Amino acid sequence: MNGILLRAFSLVFFLVLGVLLKKLNVLHQSDFTALSRIVMRVTLPCAVLVNLNGADLGLSMLSITFLGLLIGILLMGCGYLLYFRKGPALQAFGLLNLAGFNIGNFALPFIQGMLGATGVLVTSIFDVGNSIICLGGAYGVASLVKYRSESPSAGASLRRVGKAMITSVPFDFYIGMAILALLHITLPDPVITVAQVGANANPFLSMLMLGVAFRLGSVRERFGELARILLVRYGVCIALALCIYFLFPYPEAVRQPLCLLCLAPIGSAVPPFTHELGEDYEFSGTVNSISVMISIALIIFTVMLF
Repeated sequence: MNGILLRAFSLVFFLVLGVLLKKLNVLHQSDFTALSRIVMRVTLPCAVLVNLNGADLGLSMLSITFLGLLIGILLMGCGYLLYFRKGPALQAFGLLNLAGFNIGNFALPFIQGMLGATGVLVTSIFDVGNSIICLGGAYGVASLVKYRSESPSAGASLRRVGKAMITSVPFDFYIGMAILALLHITLPDPVITVAQVGANANPFLSMLMLGVAFRLGSVRERFGELARILLVRYGVCIALALCIYFLFPYPEAVRQPLCLLCLAPIGSAVPPFTHELGEDYEFSGTVNSISVMISIALIIFTVMLF
């Protein structure tokens, strides 16, 4: 448990450090763009390479991948409905900012320390479906929703979604690594050794990026909206975790990590995607930062119940 608490403290520490460095003018709001590009195009792809290299993604476990995909679609729908009468721009924001889980930076290290090899395997398989949502899918659909008047035909709409997914570097890496895993092909050790350096930097840069995006004014000015987003997100996710743990036919060794994955925070790639969508990435970063703290408390509490 001490190791889990230390990991949680480390994540919060670097998130708060980002906030303080911005307050001290060491970092500025404009630095978010550079940090997000480094995370999305360098460190997150490195983390994907390291985490999925050699993973045993057997066909018998594909139901877990589909579960990750279906939960992501459900959360996208909840985000869309939350802003149903607010216009396409806010509908796109809600759809994007409720979807996906922060697994590589957050859930995987926790589960690896608590549930061992089986937990890591289940997490990797679930994250293949989750990555379709949070590393390109949700952004593609959000882009379609926001600019739907510019894509009147079904073909044009599908092309817009497909382009958004294909141009997402982490998504391309995840699909490539998933294919290699299904074919039981592993990358050479020198490649993984180099990628490990970037992967190790990913949690630090991701939390620092969220700290730079965090704006206290968003909490004060938009507290009601912030509370609604988090209540819907965690209300749905807690209900899903309970259903999976008590109703699903998986062995307990599979249900435990799935339960914890449902309590993971919103994906760290969401604020950069929100920025690319032209929406309020500062508010997105604030929502994301607070979700990290809520998830830490929920996961620690849940582990104590196991």
